[in-house]
Amino acid sequence: MSFVAAIDSSKNISSWSRAVNALAQISDQIKITISGLALTLSAINPSRTSSGEISFERSFFREFSFDTANISPVGFKIDEYDHNYSSYSCIVSSKHMVVLFKNLDAASLSYICLRLDCYDGVPRNKEFKVFVEILTKKMIVKKYSVNYQPVLPQESPIPRIYKKDFDNGKCKHLMMELNTMKSFLDMVPLSTEDFKVDVKQTKISFVAFTRQVLKDKELLKQAMSITISMAIDELMESNLDGTTSSINFRLKDYRTFITCCTSMGDLTHSDDNLSPEPSFEAYFKGGGDPLVVEHNSGPVLVRLIILTAGTGEPQDGDENRDKYILHGHTIHRVPESHITKAIPTSLISKGRLDNATGQGREPSYEPDFNSFQSSSMGDIVTYGKRGSTPTTEAPAKKAKTKVTDADTDYSTSDEEAELGPTQQNNKPTSLFE
Repeated sequence: MSFVAAIDSSKNISSWSRAVNALAQISDQIKITISGLALTLSAINPSRTSSGEISFERSFFREFSFDTANISPVGFKIDEYDHNYSSYSCIVSSKHMVVLFKNLDAASLSYICLRLDCYDGVPRNKEFKVFVEILTKKMIVKKYSVNYQPVLPQESPIPRIYKKDFDNGKCKHLMMELNTMKSFLDMVPLSTEDFKVDVKQTKISFVAFTRQVLKDKELLKQAMSITISMAIDELMESNLDGTTSSINFRLKDYRTFITCCTSMGDLTHSDDNLSPEPSFEAYFKGGGDPLVVEHNSGPVLVRLIILTAGTGEPQDGDENRDKYILHGHTIHRVPESHITKAIPTSLISKGRLDNATGQGREPSYEPDFNSFQSSSMGDIVTYGKRGSTPTTEAPAKKAKTKVTDADTDYSTSDEEAELGPTQQNNKPTSLFE
C-alpha cells in the first residue's frame, strides 16, 4: 500500500465531515494532496475566483502512513531537500465524497479509514481508487471505493507571498473573533451576493450588499445593504491604524468559510469551556489583489483565497502581481510506456498456439464477475487497530454433518460448530470476504 489514514475520534470525524461538505459547495471536484506531514483537501470554483483548502496534520489521525517507495510517478511530486514534503495529488468527485461523509453520526462510529494504492504496478482492480472503510459501534463494517484521477501537483504561492510581504510591512492584516463575523452573517439574507471591507483611519466596516439591476426600466433586483462598524482597536490584532483601504469580493464562498470554521470549534483543547475564543486572520492589499483568510484549529488549517474586484485605478508596483492567479487542476496522463510496464505478467493468459506446444498449460486469468467482493474488495480492510484486518491463517474446515434436506441442515452432531464470518473472536469481519 502507499497511503493509509484512520480517524477514530468522534470530534475529528465530525470535523472531517464538515470539511468535505464545505469544499463540495465550492466545486464539483475535491483535490486530495498527501504528504508525509499532512493530508490536504482543496477545491477551486469553476470561475477560478476563489479556492478553499483544509489541511489535516498527522496528529489529527489515529493512524497515518505514506510510503513513497516504488510509488507511481503519475501525480507524484518529489522534494529533493525534504522527503516529508514529497506529495501525491489526485481529484475525486465532490458528489461521491458528500454521499460518503455528509451527515455522519460520529458518535456511532468507531473509525473511518482511507486507503490509496498508488504504487508502481498496482493491480488494475485497485488502480485509481480511494478505498473507504467505516466501522460502526454496532460492529458493522462498511466498504466503499471512489474513483480518482491523478493531477499535476501544484500549490498556490499567494499565501506564502502575502505572509512574507506582511513581515516586510507591505501587506495588511487583521485578526478577529469568528463568532462576531458569524453573528453578522446570520443577519444577512442568503440571496446577498457581495461583501465589502472598508478601512478608514480608526474604523473598519463590513458591508454585505446586493447591487440594483435594471433592464428596460424594469427592476430585476432590489438593492440591499447591511453594515456593521467597529473601531480598529476592538480587533484582536491588526496593522490597520491610520490606513485607508477598501476591497470587494463575492460573499458565497466567504460565508461557507466562516460557517465551516465555526462548526469545527477548537480541536486543540478537549474541554470547550477552557478553549480560547476561536478567531480567523485575513491578509489583503488592495482592490484587485487576492484576499487570504485563515483559521487555525490545532492540527487543522482552513484557508480561503478570494480574488477581489478591481477599482480601475492604477496600482502600486508589485513584482509578484503576475503570480496572483488561481490555476485549475491539470490531469496527469499516464505515459504509454508506463502503462505497458504496469501490466503484471502473471495476469497475461496464453493463446491457443502457445498451449499447443505440449508444455504444461498455465492457468489463464479470467475475472470472476460473480465474486466481485473477493476479487476487488476482499483485501482492502486496512485498519487493524480494532481487529478488522483479515488473518492469514487457513480457514477452519467445516464439520461434516448429515444433511437430510437439500436446503436445510437439521443435523444434531456433537462436533463443534463453526462460527459464522462475523462471529470470530468477537471481531468485526466484512460480510464480503
